[in-house]
Amino acid sequence: MVTIEQARVLLAQNVRALEPVNLAIPAVAGLRLADAPRAQFDLPPADVSAMDGYAARSEDLGAGLLPVAGDICAGMPQTCLAAGTTARIQTGAEIPTGADVVIPQEQAVSESGGRVRLRPLSPGSFIRKRGEVCSVGEILADAGEVITPHLLGLLASAGPALLKVTPRPRIVIVTTGSELVGLTERPGQGKIRDGNACMLRALAMSANLSVSTHERVPDSQLELLSAVSAAVDAADIIVTSGGVSVGDYDLVRRVVEELGGEVLFHGVAIRPGKPTFAARFGSKWLIGLPGNPLSALVGWRVFVRPLVEALAGDTKAFDDLTEEGIISEVASNTGDRITFAPAITTLDGRKCCLRLIPWKGSHDLYAMRRANSLAILPAGTRIEPGGTMSFLRL
Repeated sequence: MVTIEQARVLLAQNVRALEPVNLAIPAVAGLRLADAPRAQFDLPPADVSAMDGYAARSEDLGAGLLPVAGDICAGMPQTCLAAGTTARIQTGAEIPTGADVVIPQEQAVSESGGRVRLRPLSPGSFIRKRGEVCSVGEILADAGEVITPHLLGLLASAGPALLKVTPRPRIVIVTTGSELVGLTERPGQGKIRDGNACMLRALAMSANLSVSTHERVPDSQLELLSAVSAAVDAADIIVTSGGVSVGDYDLVRRVVEELGGEVLFHGVAIRPGKPTFAARFGSKWLIGLPGNPLSALVGWRVFVRPLVEALAGDTKAFDDLTEEGIISEVASNTGDRITFAPAITTLDGRKCCLRLIPWKGSHDLYAMRRANSLAILPAGTRIEPGGTMSFLRL
């Protein structure tokens, strides 16, 4: 059995980001850039108006009425503005040759005969200069950045049509146990619904993953061997639920070893989740989570989620992301393993408060339903009210 720190180090030292792929811009939202894309176009592509108003020559302003020579709309080819005249212009329309200022519509006074009185403004007012956002060849984002919706807008406007990105890993979920039945079935004697499958699928979706398939396998070494073998071919990471303890029907490790997988650890000094198991098949991963739902949830948050992010290109996925909150009641852990307990965190001004939720054990999803965090209680500790406790956000 390893400590939680040792387990996470083993994962961090052995994981490598997936090979980059080239994808079209509409398909890259949420992915990480594998290189630093450069601008293919100036943005704006020309000097354009920042307002609806009038394009003019600054030297013509304030001397009296100016005739309106025409309208300039966004998307029109560049025109030429004669001295002593002005032209109506839309936001985003190209500034005509000769003009060096735009007077907003609300600062202009229309007079009879198609003429307008414009207030004096300094040259360059209300004009967006060509390339002021970015110019051709400029780096738009750094390698490793997540492509957020607003970064996507910039890349779509000025970047290359194909971007080199690290893909999200493909995941297969395998739940094990002859006691499991589907969600539409009424559990008979000795049976239970396969709730972990839904929970793990939802956790995968919350991590921006697409679950390629889900297998529910009885306690049969032959059937589990077939399911895991197929999953290794189909996925970058396989997450199993159940079958990782030390009983006669805990078959995951046996199957992994039969398929030639390399075991990194089996058993972590945590509660819940002690039997958690990790192995790899070359660049492919299998994380075996215990069948009890809170154990599976803790294992996902502590091991699977950072592994997924590391595969997707996050070089800091295994950095310590714990936070601290102030507790209002006594918290103690008399055991010899670090405990992750259901908790609710709230903000009181700038102070983060942490309240533990009473729970009956690793099977108690009812207690977990209101939790938004996992409180971390080191082994052999007691924290008094008003003390600080570390936690992980869910």
